[in-house]
Amino acid sequence: MPRSGEVSESYLRFATAAMRLHYGITMSPATMAAKAELARPDGFLTIEEPHLVAAAAVFPFEMTVAPGVTLPVSGIGDIAVSPNHRRRGSLGALMREHLDSASAHGDALSVLTASEAAIYGRYGYAPVTEAVSWSTSTGGLQLTGQAADGTVEVLDDPGDGTAVPEAFAAYQRRTPGELGRGPRWWTTRWRDPAAVGAPPDGFVALHRDADGRPTGYATWSRGGAWTAYGGPAPVEVDEFVAADPGAARNLLAFFGSLDLCREVVLRNRPVLDPLRRHFADIRRMRMVDRVDKLWARVLDVPRVVRACMGRLDRPVTIAVHDPGKTTDGCYTLAPDGDRVRCEPTGHRPDLTIDVADLTACLLGAVSAAELAGAGRLAGDRDALSAVARALAAQVPPHCSTGF
Repeated sequence: MPRSGEVSESYLRFATAAMRLHYGITMSPATMAAKAELARPDGFLTIEEPHLVAAAAVFPFEMTVAPGVTLPVSGIGDIAVSPNHRRRGSLGALMREHLDSASAHGDALSVLTASEAAIYGRYGYAPVTEAVSWSTSTGGLQLTGQAADGTVEVLDDPGDGTAVPEAFAAYQRRTPGELGRGPRWWTTRWRDPAAVGAPPDGFVALHRDADGRPTGYATWSRGGAWTAYGGPAPVEVDEFVAADPGAARNLLAFFGSLDLCREVVLRNRPVLDPLRRHFADIRRMRMVDRVDKLWARVLDVPRVVRACMGRLDRPVTIAVHDPGKTTDGCYTLAPDGDRVRCEPTGHRPDLTIDVADLTACLLGAVSAAELAGAGRLAGDRDALSAVARALAAQVPPHCSTGF
């Protein structure tokens, strides 16, 4: 049986070996310890028989679920099972323990990043954000509109001060799917970037508006060394954060004017990327990669519905099917001013949906119409239309925070 407790030396050894075995990532003991410090103090899940054979860690976050609205979530990561104990139910036991613990802790959702897409749907998770990489050449680059008032500065010491965290916080508040980053996360980011999945030896360009407020930044590095015959390596932008369109345009112009730069690769961008609209020639941005990023699972249906849904013009009762039974049951959604009231009920349902699809729909990763077209949201047509209208104004989710 799994148990939850504080970090131990055996956990750190197991997790370090698992990263190398499963993902080919070698982490130093110091880096793994730094990552463990970001976890919930009692959030280390382990199974011992009698030696440690499976483990995971739980990371606390505040996640934006609608512009200006955040909810507490549990991020489960570093999930690993010993090759000697495959197919013995260890992963299922870890996930059940995590979901029970997260619900008891008061978290509204659980989130993770999936190593394999076929694994976590059985536990009620769905992909809610995607990450796209774009490539663009800088020669003759033209942007639409006029440059905004503001400045872009390459920071000598990005960890000195609060400008970068402030810019991220402004962006996070308006971006569904984004996870909050506390002071400890930022300290770890600058001291040991590998602990949060960031590349080493990067640079940071900070944007300030006309009043001197930090409104955006980008972190980047060179994709290789310059050679006399091959020329400069691409500029790899690992994170591009802009709290407003002016900051985004000015940062793009900065990269377009870098010396010895022929190509810029923008990584971890949303599929519906507003950056494309800044280019006079929209074909300059070529998609070179697209993967799912953040997976999520609702733990508290009424709480998430109230936070995510807009005005509902009629009552609707939904039946939620949950393989883990955490949210299994019927709920009535009723108009409540500009929001929605959601309560458990014994009424006959108008619509049926499983918890994974409900999660994706509430967070804006998929539309109610798309789910209905696939037969995954079934029931009364008028009720379906009402739910679709209540979710129509959602902002597509995106997440750039690693854990």
